[in-house]
Amino acid sequence: MSSKESQLKESRMEQLAGVFFALLSLLLYFVIIPWQIESVRGAHPSPRSFPEVIAALLFVLAICLFISGWCKRSRPNQKIFRMSQEEIRQSIITFLVMTGYTLLLYVLPYIPVTMAALGVLMWIYGQRKWWKLSLAMLILPPSIYMAFTSLLKLRLP
Repeated sequence: MSSKESQLKESRMEQLAGVFFALLSLLLYFVIIPWQIESVRGAHPSPRSFPEVIAALLFVLAICLFISGWCKRSRPNQKIFRMSQEEIRQSIITFLVMTGYTLLLYVLPYIPVTMAALGVLMWIYGQRKWWKLSLAMLILPPSIYMAFTSLLKLRLP
């Protein structure tokens, strides 16, 4: 292993991912969904129903992933997952971009914020052709917005 690379065995990776997704699902179910989605009395299904089911399924799958990793812990010839310093840097930048994206949605409309975030992420991950960046930025956010608002009758920020 070079000093510019991190590595984990398959079993350890599954255990860590299981713990991460289990904690994320609990945070979603008990904090984020009640905080962000209004509870409507008498509405069946509730606006919270679909997100709560997804969070619960995520929790179950996270536990399965952890158990899978636990069962593999002493197995020989496990896959080794490697992550370079550049990939770690890209992951941190992606997290920061998505955090900024989420915060900006409180003060700016969905389409321009999504266009900017999409363009930045595509640039970070190596897309340098301006026409591909422009095409994705101009077509995807409005299309997603229309799909949610027109087809699914959901209100986006």
